[in-house]
Amino acid sequence: MRGVARLVEGTAPSEPSPHLPRWPDPLETAAVLTLLVVAVGVLEYYYAFFPVPPGVDPGDWIQRSYGWVGLAHPPAYAVGSPFLYPPLLFPILGALRLATGSPLQTGFAFGGLVLGAYGLSLWYLARATIARTEFRVALVGLGLLNGTVISMLFWGGYPNFLAFCLFDLAIATLVLYLRRPGTWRGVALGGFVALTYLAHTLTFDLLVATVVLAFVGSIALRRLPWRSVLARGLLAGLAIVIVTDAVYSEALNALGIPRINYLYADPPAFTLSGLGTVFVPLTKSPAFFPMGPELDLSARAAAAILGVAGVGVLLFVAWAAARRPDRWGTPSLVAGAWSGVVLLAPVGGYFAHVATDYTRFVYFLPLPLSLLAITSLEALLPRALVAMPAAADPTPTPAVPLSRFRLLRPAPFRLLAVGIVVLGLAALLVNVTIPTVALAEHGDAGSTHDASFLAAASYLSTNPTGGSVLTVEGTARWIEALTDRGAFDPGPTWLLYENWQIADAQEAYFAMNSASGVTNNLLVASYSGYATTSVSQAPMVSALVLGVPVPMLRVLPASEMVDATGGTCTGWSPASSGAPPTLEVPTPSGAGQVRETNACATTVQTTTLAIGSPTLWVNYTVTPSAGASVLGFNLTLASPPTRVAALHIGSVTSLTSSAGKIGWDVSTHLGALPSNATVDLTGATSPAPRSESTNVTNGSGTLAYGFANPNPVAPLSFSIALTVPSASNPAVVLPSVLDTSGFLEALSIRFLFLPATVAYTQTVDFLATTFHFVTVYSNTEWIVLQGP
Repeated sequence: MRGVARLVEGTAPSEPSPHLPRWPDPLETAAVLTLLVVAVGVLEYYYAFFPVPPGVDPGDWIQRSYGWVGLAHPPAYAVGSPFLYPPLLFPILGALRLATGSPLQTGFAFGGLVLGAYGLSLWYLARATIARTEFRVALVGLGLLNGTVISMLFWGGYPNFLAFCLFDLAIATLVLYLRRPGTWRGVALGGFVALTYLAHTLTFDLLVATVVLAFVGSIALRRLPWRSVLARGLLAGLAIVIVTDAVYSEALNALGIPRINYLYADPPAFTLSGLGTVFVPLTKSPAFFPMGPELDLSARAAAAILGVAGVGVLLFVAWAAARRPDRWGTPSLVAGAWSGVVLLAPVGGYFAHVATDYTRFVYFLPLPLSLLAITSLEALLPRALVAMPAAADPTPTPAVPLSRFRLLRPAPFRLLAVGIVVLGLAALLVNVTIPTVALAEHGDAGSTHDASFLAAASYLSTNPTGGSVLTVEGTARWIEALTDRGAFDPGPTWLLYENWQIADAQEAYFAMNSASGVTNNLLVASYSGYATTSVSQAPMVSALVLGVPVPMLRVLPASEMVDATGGTCTGWSPASSGAPPTLEVPTPSGAGQVRETNACATTVQTTTLAIGSPTLWVNYTVTPSAGASVLGFNLTLASPPTRVAALHIGSVTSLTSSAGKIGWDVSTHLGALPSNATVDLTGATSPAPRSESTNVTNGSGTLAYGFANPNPVAPLSFSIALTVPSASNPAVVLPSVLDTSGFLEALSIRFLFLPATVAYTQTVDFLATTFHFVTVYSNTEWIVLQGP
């Protein structure tokens, strides 16, 4: 009867008591507090290497908190509503901002505070699930010191980390509830789940899946009566979650604020940051072992590894718990369910074609796998070696007798276990935590977080002229946090959530290098104009490959030469040696047109695109002047200028032309893919050229064509068709005309914030000359320009 009573209460016959000891062991307390001090100390020590907290996202989270506490914040047209993301994080950050008086100190303080809170939540989880003191300390150490999780505070996973704290508390409460259902435990479980929902959507989804799976497993293994799901406490907890969702959703609807969903990003994220990249962060942010080679897998290989591991974990735990319920208790079941969920969730997302950043799933793995390993070790130990909590029920005869070896007796085993835990955590700290944190601080900081950056941002914050900022990747979010201005940069598009964010990023890219352009949402023909030759393109042909702009080639205006005779014409001369070229974008037909004249001929180049076609046509008509004859025309297609960093130029790996049939391959970086991708362009001239020559040097290519006029007194016409089969831009539809002046005006962009390096010299020259920006501040690393 006593065994039946325990089963009804949710406790296996020999499982530890469902109550936590009232007071933790003093040595355990000292050990945990030491780990907290060490972890936070290491974090803050490396944070102090730069005056701006590391990462891009912290600036975003901090500026979004301003609206929650009544501070001035960037305009909604730049960043969306301050209330766009789940709300739990932002009042905390806003309160820190008010208390510290500085967004920088807010970032430094929050990192240490949330890491400390995470350590305490780990301790509560350990006390609820693990019997042996040294094993509880081990779980706290493995959770705090593993490089994968702590690295999140260097790229800015603030909402994730806050949600992890709540996840730990929810799992601990779940274990206690499953051991002995109770009203307040059900309410507490629902409360922690609801708070997780308000902190981070993806973490909430995984928590709900874990809770459901743990309940199903407990009922299926007869650890819990099915009627327990109808208990008052659990129903009350469920009501808390439902009401929280309803109230939050209705509040967003009433305010007209879109709902951010972490399971949706730009659709190309499915490929550019897909399942095959899930283990890539472990290269620089390993969990428990020193850094190793990059694990770049195919999506199917990653799915196979995760799927087999996830199913294997679930089957093993279910088998062990059914076969030896006295040893594989509720903590093992919950740890198994948790591990199975985090292993299988990305696989399910892959087969459901969910577009998200799959690298984010790796950060969920270390803790549940650590908990599963420790609870499994306790299950395998002789029962007399597993110390019961103070309120435990009397323990039955050990299922496995103690070994005759002295080390497997309680006192020596404790010394051995303590020694192993101390040495193991020390090795983890030295070989994993510190190298990971040191690399992360410099990798996620650098020139965008140093004193020069801060000085340039300080100038912007005090400049009385209003307006937003056009800048480069990695700076926009901190500019927003430090200046309260809107900031725009070219991406990364594949990690954005809203269509307007993606469109702004793509248009920002072309604003950095062109005056105007035409596009069919697959290819872009962009023109720099003729105010400067620093970014000479008429046009530049770019492909939007999964939404990422990839510049392929450009027509060099200076290479356009006319061979004419008659009158004063005696051979070759530049096509634009007469009046300056005129540029019309778009023409009445929606195309881009360049008109050039000299004494011998008028050259009209028209670039056309068709809706839904990955082909672009560059058409030429060279008309002789009165009394002249046109014998031929030469031009050169070339790589975009390689020294212009804002263009993100790829290397030409192959360039061929035979009878006007073009093959042009560019190797470039796309998304989070570790290896470069090859973008192929094919083309053909009509008619075939009289002469053709190719040259590839150091990743740059040129293709020179000469065309003969079969009837010199008539216009010479020829066309070059260029096709990029892989072009696609599935997330948004760009305007057919990309007008940089209109883009700058629509978003109130009055400032440029660019690196003061050689790689950006031509970009600065182009924007200053074409749009009349003037330098108003500069230092050794950054230059700020102000527009009219």
